[in-house]
Amino acid sequence: MTKPKYTQQELEQLYAIALRDGWDQLEQSERLAVGRYCRKHGLQRHGITPSVITQPVQAETEDDKPVKSQPEPLAPPAPETTMPEPAETEAQPVGKDEDLALLRSVRFIADWPADIHVKPAPPESKWSKPAKALRRFEGRIAVIGENMERRAALNLKQRILHGIIKAFTPKGAYRVEVAPDHRHEDKWIVCAQYPGDSLNTAKRPR
Repeated sequence: MTKPKYTQQELEQLYAIALRDGWDQLEQSERLAVGRYCRKHGLQRHGITPSVITQPVQAETEDDKPVKSQPEPLAPPAPETTMPEPAETEAQPVGKDEDLALLRSVRFIADWPADIHVKPAPPESKWSKPAKALRRFEGRIAVIGENMERRAALNLKQRILHGIIKAFTPKGAYRVEVAPDHRHEDKWIVCAQYPGDSLNTAKRPR
């Protein structure tokens, strides 16, 4: 099956141009295509009106006198059916050739695709869930690190207090303390709490 020379959208544009600028503004091939389009959809072709219908002249005989043809009264013209013109926008083309060139440069679709690309969420760090748990259970104290060397425990405390670990931002939002780990000899634990905005945090030990 061959592809039509003009698409439905192009035929609508050509029909609108014929109504606006005149039928003679179309090329011969465009007139033929729009003519078929009008017949298919029952549209009035622009510029064509019913002609005067006359009765045929009867032939003269010896007994009859010549009869002059009398034109019949014209029937009222049928109302023209016009296609709605496309809504004007800032980017609407001004000429027929430009209209068709722009229509052929893109392929319009009805809606956004359902599977458009969405930027994936960044992966969670090892501290994302502990920080979220402290916020969810606001005011409760939890052990977030254990069986640690004292130096490592103190380092973790400072990183949380200064907001270096992104999960525990903003800076100073959490209380963090270091204590001996009674489950493991010579080891330390790190305890943290999210006190919330309602508690007075000015006197927290550091």
